[in-house]
Amino acid sequence: MTIHGTHATALAVGDVLYLQESITRFSGKDCLRWCVLTAIFGRNVRVAGRSTTRTDGVPVPKGVMPEFTADGWFPRPPVRISLADAQAARNIGRLPDPYLFQVLFHMNEATL
Repeated sequence: MTIHGTHATALAVGDVLYLQESITRFSGKDCLRWCVLTAIFGRNVRVAGRSTTRTDGVPVPKGVMPEFTADGWFPRPPVRISLADAQAARNIGRLPDPYLFQVLFHMNEATL
């Protein structure tokens, strides 16, 4: 599913967004985190955050995307954020398969 708005950036499930921790609240850290958009519904989206310190979830090695400079994992659960916050985030494109399929399956999201 892709969302288009008059002044909004188009988003699609699988997009990798750079989000501030104060928006996602994945941890108490004050940082930006790469997140995969796992679902879009109404004025909200769900995102799975990428961790380079946790070792549970779906492993996604550095180099899968040029911006990933360290090995990381996408642990559960995804979190809900506003569509506006997702649209305002830096979007570096779709996480490649098979990683995207594995992340969506692990997060119990519908597959594409």
